[in-house]
Amino acid sequence: MGEDKAFLKYGSLFLYQYNLKILEHFTDNLLVSSANKAFNHSYYLRVEDEIPNLGPIGGIYSSLKKIDYKNAIVLPCDLPFITIDIIDELIEKSKGYEICIAKNSTGQVEPLVGVYSTSLLPMMEELIKKGKYKLQDLLSSSNTNFVTFENSPQNTFRNVNHPDDFRALPPLPNTGG
Repeated sequence: MGEDKAFLKYGSLFLYQYNLKILEHFTDNLLVSSANKAFNHSYYLRVEDEIPNLGPIGGIYSSLKKIDYKNAIVLPCDLPFITIDIIDELIEKSKGYEICIAKNSTGQVEPLVGVYSTSLLPMMEELIKKGKYKLQDLLSSSNTNFVTFENSPQNTFRNVNHPDDFRALPPLPNTGG
């Protein structure tokens, strides 16, 4: 992207704020996994990776270590169309699983849209020690429920990885953009 995509302004909010608003529906104990000190707000805790440069597994690992709950909802900063209903269903279908992950309408796994249990921490430590940093390694080693959202609106899992992705986002209703 050339810049921190979390701070791209989309409508009246930064990209990351859309998912914080979703998460506020479920908890007031919000964490943001980032080394970027620009994430400095009193209503969430910024968590830096304990072990740098591991990618998403490092952020999830470090965040799970900071919570006092059994489970954490994990969302990326660049999916402004995720809904409360999606998270509700993932929470409901997470019972009895260590991870509950969304699959989009085409069946693609969305490993950063899910519910992760703190019971994963020992397994994550082992994977990290072995140099296995891919979330797919964690998903295939754990008791994971994959929930397909076949009828979700087209943009639900649309993320922003490139400047063209950001420019192609549809205008927001009632905001002009």
